[in-house]
Amino acid sequence: MNPSGVRLHPTAGSQDMSRLACWSSCPGRLPLVTLALVLLLLLPGHHADATIVEITNLHGQVVCSCNETTIILDCSFQNITTVPPLSQFAKLEVIMLEHNQLTSLDPAVFHGLTALQELGLSSNQLT
Repeated sequence: MNPSGVRLHPTAGSQDMSRLACWSSCPGRLPLVTLALVLLLLLPGHHADATIVEITNLHGQVVCSCNETTIILDCSFQNITTVPPLSQFAKLEVIMLEHNQLTSLDPAVFHGLTALQELGLSSNQLT
């Protein structure tokens, strides 16, 4: 390991070694690599056609969303008045909808959520 923290392969030629060292010391290179790694970590297995649902509040602002990999959906304290069907998100285990403006819920919202273990609906206007 050299002083810059880059591990150099002992059999690498001098050109390879300078190229490796540059990744840690050349301006502009490391942030680009870091950004690429962060994007890979944030988007594992996602494709452009991935299903995403966005839930809006009474002002039409998107306040929470989920996709096929979401396990916990926390939309508490968001002034939500409606919840769209979530049946395509089979991995959901926890849905928190407390302290909103919900007056009714269509049973289809939760149809097919076989992994669901906890549903929080307190402090709404459900009857």
